[in-house]
Formats: sequence, structure tokens, C-alpha cells
Amino acid sequence: MKRLIKVLLCLLMIVSLGAYRDVKAEPDEVEITNIHIGGAGGIYWDAVPGAEYYSVRLSRYDEEGNIRGLYWLETDQNALDLYETLLDEGAPAGVYQDPIVYARDAEGRYCAEGKGTGKLNHTTSGKFPGVATNLKWDGLYAVWDMVPNAEFYFVTFYRNGVRWGTEKFYGNAAYGEKYVIGEEFGFTFTVQAGKRGYENGEESDHSPSIKGLPQVFTRVSGPNRYQTSLAIAEKIKEIYGIDKFSTVFVTTGTNYPDALSGSFLANYHRAPILMINENNATMVAAYIAQNIKADGTVYILGGTGAVKDEWLSGFKTKRLSGSSRYGTNLAVLRESGVTGGTFLVCTGEGFADALSCSSLDIPMLLVKKSLNSAQKEYLATLNKDATKFIIIGGTGAVPEEVANELGNYGTVTRRISGKDRYITSRYIGSSFRMGNNIAVLATGKDFPDGLCAGPLAYAMYAPILLVADGKTNQASRYFLRANVTVRYGYISGGEAAVSDEAAADAFGVISVK
Repeated sequence: MKRLIKVLLCLLMIVSLGAYRDVKAEPDEVEITNIHIGGAGGIYWDAVPGAEYYSVRLSRYDEEGNIRGLYWLETDQNALDLYETLLDEGAPAGVYQDPIVYARDAEGRYCAEGKGTGKLNHTTSGKFPGVATNLKWDGLYAVWDMVPNAEFYFVTFYRNGVRWGTEKFYGNAAYGEKYVIGEEFGFTFTVQAGKRGYENGEESDHSPSIKGLPQVFTRVSGPNRYQTSLAIAEKIKEIYGIDKFSTVFVTTGTNYPDALSGSFLANYHRAPILMINENNATMVAAYIAQNIKADGTVYILGGTGAVKDEWLSGFKTKRLSGSSRYGTNLAVLRESGVTGGTFLVCTGEGFADALSCSSLDIPMLLVKKSLNSAQKEYLATLNKDATKFIIIGGTGAVPEEVANELGNYGTVTRRISGKDRYITSRYIGSSFRMGNNIAVLATGKDFPDGLCAGPLAYAMYAPILLVADGKTNQASRYFLRANVTVRYGYISGGEAAVSDEAAADAFGVISVK
């Protein structure tokens, strides 16, 4: 039997529960051919070069020929033992046909699709008799009585009586936070008990209704980029529940590379990144004095031409700098002490890709069109067998020449890139499986207002999604593909950076106010 990665349970009862949302994100490039369900219960199709895995969608029909739902299955092979898979999942008896197969790349993007023929008459050992009772809410948990001999339960959440989502659980409690969002709605749930080899039991009655969780949208900004960085620092303190920082990072407010180089180290220290210049040095120093512990360290990112020593006199400081942005980047990497593991590789000649990565706790290597001698010297100190590189951006940003050079120091595992910075931003959030009902929005047009947002997003385990007026569809797709409603939304910078309208479009709400 072909190895099954996982089964996505999408019991989308489209007959009585309304239309489902197509999660396909990108246009198809090629067609998958020869998709066919065989007589022995297997399904197979022509392999797609470069595909990492396949999503198989099947329609289920009842005895009267009425469609009763859609099933999504996933596999890393171009074939699947369909009967065994459905049996393992306790899928209801019925006729499964109309297969559609989607090929996906390493980032989960659709790269091909095709529709096939054939059908499977899936039978079971009879209907499972038990039905869950005593449904109740315990905080955000849906709880019900155990059903004798049940191996699993399908819990369906409803929003004002309309189906909102179904998941499979193995105990008699389900965590429902991602479905119970929107305080203007009332939420209920139902349960079906199931067992391998049996058709699921009847759906239970609805639980009592509870009020949904509120959606919270917060703009974090100040009159200028320097005060915006202080506002972000205050929000980070609030999220971590601390009065003072152990570590603070300070960088110039006139350029982006040093701050983005230091973002992963700041995330590691749960520290903010503050921007400074001559006109705002007194204000920033006063903030640090009030908000850093007595034995705290102030890391200065960049040389004295960017951040002067006298601006931060009186603090315990450590400067991380080099003769260029790439030298400062290496100083940050050396300070981190990493000797291997995963590195992100971003261009140092543009801010967008590195900004989208700044909420991660993964070291970032900034490059030009080829590696310089200092970078090669540093990379040679790493454990080659334990070092992996993920390239961010297309070949115009990080050329294949760089990828080939990196192969001398570790393994280049993949490239994450889209047609523009907004698509790439979404791919980054999806690739690293960050929170799917929360995000920090930053403008994709310029760097100042989003430059210090990385540690804020890291504190919330949220992606940074780049947006602009008329450029919000990729951010909204991030939530659409996860089939969730935004719970928390943060907007880095003022309305000149990210307008209320753009934020509302990205979060899929009427208004962020």
C-alpha cells in the first residue's frame, strides 16, 4: 500500500450546508492525465515532474445518486489505495467518484490538476450505533460523553446554524478556537461517533450556543518611524507580560539591512528593535533607560556611521557591525553561535523578502549576486552535514549562482518565491506553518513602518504579510486557504503605510476600526 501522508477531512456537505470555498491559489500550468479509479479500489494517475505531493478530491454519492460531500486525501505518490484509506478514516459508505487530482510543490502551491474517471463502491460493516450525548462548552473546548467502542469522533462547528468546519478527534473533547470567532455570532457543535470499518453514527443534536470570540485589530504606530518602533516595543512588553527587557536592539532608521539581519537574534532574546537617528537619539535613550533591566544589554546593529557611540553612552552595549551590510550580517550570525541547522538566504539589495522572514527564529544570510570571500570563510566553519539553506525569492533576487555556491557548505533544500513580494510573503507564512488566524500587516512599498515588526510578529507566532492599497488579495488568501477567520490582526505603521481599507480587505472584514 502506498504511503499515506495524511488525510484532510473536509466533509463538505454542500447539499444543505451551502457552497464551499475553492482554496486553489495559482493558475494551473499543466494537466494531470490518466486519472482512474481501478477495480480493486486503487486510484492512479500520471506523475507530475517536480510535484512533492498530490491532493485527491472525491465526491461521495448516496444510493439515490445525490451528492453528499467531498473528501480530500493527500499522498506523496501518484497512486493511492483508496479503499483502505477510506476504511482507515471511517468514511461513510457510498459511491466515490469524479476524482480530481491536484499536484503541489514543496510550498503547497498547485502546479497542475486533472479530472479522472471511474468510481469506487465503498462499503462498511454496517452503521455505527452510538451517538454522542450531553454536549457542552467548557471554555473553548467542545465536550461530550464517550460512546462505547468509538474510535474517533467527527465534530462539526456551526456559526448561527450554518456549518463552519468539521474535524476528526480521538477523544471526547475538541479545541474549537479557530471556529469560534466573531462575537456577533452564536456557535454550536454536533458530533458523530465512528469506528474503523463502520459507517459513522448519526449526527447528534446541536450543543447549546455560546457567543463567539471577539476579533481584535490593533494598529501599532507613532508619528514617525522612530516612535513607531517604540510603540511596537511597548506592545511586545504587553504580549510577553514583562515590565522591562533583558535585551534591546538599536539600529539606524535610515536603512533596512542591519535591522533585518538582527531580527532573528532579537526574536531569540525576545527583544525589540528600536530605530534611532541624531534627532531622536535622546528620546530613544530615555525609553531604553526606563525599559531595560539594570544588567541588560543594548545590541547596536551597524557601525558608528549609522549609530554613534555617544547616543547610547551609559548603557552596557555590544556592537555588531562590519564594513558593509553583509559584514554586519555576518557579525550577527557569529554572535548567535549557530554552527549548523537551517539558514534563510535573502537578497541584501531589497527589503521585502527579508522583512517577510523577520518574524522567524531562523538565521538569515543576506547575499548579493554571488557570495563574497568573508561569507565563504564563515560558511566553511559550519557543520556541512547539518546545514541547510532555504532560498527566499526568485532568481532575480538570489541567483542560481548563489544556490550552487551554497551547495559547497550544506544542502539547498528549496526556494520559496512568488511572482511578486506579496505572493512571496504569503508563501513564507504558509511554509513555516505560523498562526493561521492572526497576522501582522506591513506595507510592501517601503521599509520604515514594518522594519521593527518582526519581533512583534514573533511574539504572537504570526506571519508578516505585505500589503498595499490594491495589493491585499494575497494576505486574504492566507486566511482563506486555512479556512479560518482572523482572530487578532496587527497593523504596523500609520494609515500612510497601511490604510484601514487595505487592512480590512486583507483580514476579510468590513472595517478594522
